[in-house]
Amino acid sequence: MKHYLNTELRGKVGADGNVYFPVYIRFSINSQTYKYRSQLVRRPLSLKDYQRLEVMYENDISILLDKEREIVKRVVQTSIIDGRFMQKKFKNDFIYLCLSIIDILQEVEMSMPITKWDKNSLNWDLFATPSLERIDLDLNSSNGIERITHLQLMSAALKYQSLCAKSNNLNGLMLRYDWLNEDGSLKNEFFAFLDHEMNKSERNEMHEYMRVLKMN
Repeated sequence: MKHYLNTELRGKVGADGNVYFPVYIRFSINSQTYKYRSQLVRRPLSLKDYQRLEVMYENDISILLDKEREIVKRVVQTSIIDGRFMQKKFKNDFIYLCLSIIDILQEVEMSMPITKWDKNSLNWDLFATPSLERIDLDLNSSNGIERITHLQLMSAALKYQSLCAKSNNLNGLMLRYDWLNEDGSLKNEFFAFLDHEMNKSERNEMHEYMRVLKMN
């Protein structure tokens, strides 16, 4: 299994004049090679950037790449059915598990209509900039979704992420893979963080909101 810069694709020229390419991951099953775009290395890299990374990790591996390889191995195991590697299942599950909780919250943010016609919260709904093509009328207060609660959870998630980033703790990526992991380390750590950051009433709101979003 190997990560590589896919220079076979047509790169994109950045404002700095450099050409940028996506990072891919390559692995083999029964002598058949498969290539998929990396879901954790989201930033396109120039050839110079990638060569610099190769020098940095000449005798080591980035913990980010190692995490992705762990996910790939797990998904490959569940994608082999009756001896056949089911590519569509692999791709769907791979993308699903590499999605971040913060990605989910951002998607909700882009799809929110006006959630509550209330003078205390309406200003924040009016200030928002949703994607009009993605407006979801089910994301409303009667279904347990309010923008102010959403902003509070997003703020907590981003603060948790920044604290993890300082210690290079990849739990801060808040990957669905780790969120659903049976050991529950990410969930337990994040809930402990909420316990420290919020009072009981606020914590209960966050837990209920995450349940509504099927995150709990």
